[in-house]
Amino acid sequence: MPAQLVDSHCHLDSFNKKQMAGLPEGIIPVTSGYSHKSNLKNAEIARQLHIPFCLGIAPQTAVFEGTARLPEWEAFIRSQNPNAIGEIGLDYHWGKEERHFEDENALFARMLDIAEEMGLPAVLHTRKAEVRVLDALAEYGWKKPFMLHFFSGDAETAKRAVGMGGIISIPPLRSKDRKKAIEATPLLPKRMLHT
Repeated sequence: MPAQLVDSHCHLDSFNKKQMAGLPEGIIPVTSGYSHKSNLKNAEIARQLHIPFCLGIAPQTAVFEGTARLPEWEAFIRSQNPNAIGEIGLDYHWGKEERHFEDENALFARMLDIAEEMGLPAVLHTRKAEVRVLDALAEYGWKKPFMLHFFSGDAETAKRAVGMGGIISIPPLRSKDRKKAIEATPLLPKRMLHT
């Protein structure tokens, strides 16, 4: 059976008509939400194209929009039966005040709760926070699969993520740290090699 190529994390809601018409044949896109607005769009796109999708509230949303509407956002996510919860996580680039980090941490915990309740993997946004996200997963007792998307950590963090049952996705941006992370990380986790 030939390998199937999957774009594990894209935002088709940001594509224009020409870009949507030019989606490559033979590659399954997994479109991912990051805010309530993008979740609405991505769920509709996924239905139209019959493709997998992720829904979640990303940490920067907590910084820019707060979390007052979280119950409404959660209800929508649950109602759509996504393939994973994401993108979710922590982002230490946008937050500037302690309340931002508190909101991000609370939001991340709620999104993990939803993923746990729905039995879904998590797609994690970890800008400047890879180690802290892995610490948070360990503290939570997370046992399900997860992906660190757009990974920019070091080789040790990559090995730790894989050891915890995760996978990493590497963006097409060259750096010495990314090269070392790629060299230190198996192409497939052990659990996928034995299925």
